[in-house]
Amino acid sequence: MKIWLLPVLLLTFSAQAQPSHIIHAGLIRATGDAEHDFFGISNHSDLDVYGFSLAHSFYFNRTDNQLQTTLSRRNLVFNDSQEHGHLWGLDIDWKVTLGHYRLKPYVSAGMGYQQHSAHQEKDFFDDDLSGININVGAGMILDKDNWRFDLGYQRKAVWSNANLALFFDSETRLDELSFSIGRLF
Repeated sequence: MKIWLLPVLLLTFSAQAQPSHIIHAGLIRATGDAEHDFFGISNHSDLDVYGFSLAHSFYFNRTDNQLQTTLSRRNLVFNDSQEHGHLWGLDIDWKVTLGHYRLKPYVSAGMGYQQHSAHQEKDFFDDDLSGININVGAGMILDKDNWRFDLGYQRKAVWSNANLALFFDSETRLDELSFSIGRLF
């Protein structure tokens, strides 16, 4: 790293100084699909998803941005077979607000890890949709006294651990709508 980048980094972090904390609880509703290729043989399934989330955020008062760590559980229903499974996830997202008003639009980006568990044997060769995910999203935040209401959309793409092996390709894509209530401390 170049030494001249150090002052830039220090200025960036000092502009975000003295964060507040927010604890959130929320609900998730999503649709999506899971796709798995093995030596050119492909399986595809549409998904209905519902779940919940618990999160902790560092809220930076000066910029209205927040760094959020979220633990979530998503219950999966594979539409083609009516089989069930779930994803436990841990995500880190950066939310950048686009205004300093009570009602704030925002954009977000982040990444995480999702751990898949099936109630029944899914007809995928490795039966595992666990992996690293990338998130992008947008939403609206409403601040009222010390409460924060967040309605957001997020596109989540999960790449399976099987992608690390040759001839495997697995991806789960989710379009999520979430609502959470948080308390500032």
